[in-house]
Amino acid sequence: QREPLRVRQFLQPGQGGRELDDNALFSVLNRLQDAQAHSAADEDPHGQVDHLDVRLLLEHQIAHIARETGARKLRQADDDVINLVSMVFEFILDDRNMPPDISLLLGRLQIPVIKIALKNKKFFSDAEHPVRRLLKLLSQAAIGWEQESLLQRDILLEELRHVVQRILNEFTGDSLELFSELEQKFGAFIADEARRAELVEKRVLQSAEGQAKMEQARRVINQLINDRMQGKTLPAV
Repeated sequence: QREPLRVRQFLQPGQGGRELDDNALFSVLNRLQDAQAHSAADEDPHGQVDHLDVRLLLEHQIAHIARETGARKLRQADDDVINLVSMVFEFILDDRNMPPDISLLLGRLQIPVIKIALKNKKFFSDAEHPVRRLLKLLSQAAIGWEQESLLQRDILLEELRHVVQRILNEFTGDSLELFSELEQKFGAFIADEARRAELVEKRVLQSAEGQAKMEQARRVINQLINDRMQGKTLPAV
């Protein structure tokens, strides 16, 4: 189990201390989200995404804002939500079936999801929550992707970066419409790629069948010619 997320001077059991209110906590989360958005925009699209220890970042930022507000700890309910969301993303990051660069890219969504879960506790109980549906779709697409196909992998990474960047740049915590929109668009992208892959596979099979028929025809022709040439002397030409 994780220890409660507190600032640098930890409280002893039984001690009191003013708790961080919603405004101060969301100020910290918004600051971290903005920093991640700028970091993601500046990074090399083909480079690795650094793993971000969100709890460590939160502790550092909360310690900073505590000096301004006098608060000494998070409320227990807020700490529980952050712990639960952290465990969800740890599960994603540790999944060996998912390419590391993709799992770490999805890890950038942790701060926005924490903001959502803090405002709406139904995030954990509602399987049809827009954010949960989008996370599930992104994860399934990454796990099912053909990693040995560099071209397809680049296309997926580009689309995932676009989704993550839009959330980091545009999500303010007031509406979930962005997640529903991204789910629809990413779902359409996956469907288009599946149809394209099916068409390519069909063409490859047709080409292979045509090549096999051509090779068979060559063998038949060569046999016929050899049969006609038996016992005959022909010019070199």
